[in-house]
Amino acid sequence: MADRKYIGAEFKTPLVRISYAHGLSKVNDSDKYMPTLIIPNADLGAFQNAVADVVKNEWNEKGIERFKKSLIKNPILKGDSKSAHDKSGELKAGMGPDVSFIRPWSKDPIKCFGPDVLPMDGKDIKSGWWGYAVLTPFAWHNEEQGDGVGFWISMWQHIKEDEVIGGGRETDPNKFFENEKIDTSDGEGDSGSSDGDASSLFD
Repeated sequence: MADRKYIGAEFKTPLVRISYAHGLSKVNDSDKYMPTLIIPNADLGAFQNAVADVVKNEWNEKGIERFKKSLIKNPILKGDSKSAHDKSGELKAGMGPDVSFIRPWSKDPIKCFGPDVLPMDGKDIKSGWWGYAVLTPFAWHNEEQGDGVGFWISMWQHIKEDEVIGGGRETDPNKFFENEKIDTSDGEGDSGSSDGDASSLFD
């Protein structure tokens, strides 16, 4: 049986921005509920303190040196790092040098609440909105990746809306479509062509 790894104290985060918000209520390929939390760099202190607590208690003073040498994986990633870019090399929405991010996870759907602390359906929360999370830092080890620190997430409180970001957002059909009555008396419909049609680019 594997040795039990250190688990830190549960804490409430500062105000953070959520991405991959579908991870609040939908599992990923690893059967985990895993949103991404984008953190203004000015508010990193609580996260850094939680990670430091785990490193010191799990690996002692030697762990601090190993962590500084990146021999213990840090769950806090820079907003302009390789992980913040998509497959095409573009910076993902919401990322940049002024933020960092983490990918906390849970084996159970994450409990969500509104500003009034009443229950809220996680499916109604959009990527790009802001709120507070309740996290638990923990130490981990596996044979492939070695040692590291991670975060579990148990709750999310929605606080304010912002520009929706990410590929998982819902698009308002009224932005593109109009309610039209189709006249079929002449047997012909609208071809969809218009001035400035880009179809010539594909001839």
